[in-house]
Amino acid sequence: MPKELSQETIDTLIAQHGPNLETLELDYLDEPVVLRPPTSTEWRAFRDDTGGVPVEERMVFLAQSCVVWPNVGTINDAAKTRPALFSILGNQVAQLAGFQSEVKRKKLQRSSGTPK
Repeated sequence: MPKELSQETIDTLIAQHGPNLETLELDYLDEPVVLRPPTSTEWRAFRDDTGGVPVEERMVFLAQSCVVWPNVGTINDAAKTRPALFSILGNQVAQLAGFQSEVKRKKLQRSSGTPK
């Protein structure tokens, strides 16, 4: 079970990276992972497949870019024995960017009291 961050660390992270941070608890890490949303430039780089870089490598870059705690070296070390870690982090970052795998969709209709 990851230990909790001190209030001082939380305050510092918010001051450095803004208020839109989220934490993830992974049983195999000693501390929570704190992520920030990607910038529009980072998101576009992740989505751009014209350079021939495999999506898995782009996912690693996106996740590494958005981890603000612990340091990226700790995450890279953990990924050596937990190779799915970057997929987990990348998917969470995508959600922070506003990506949703499911959205509600319905036909636009006039309300019953609206004239035609």
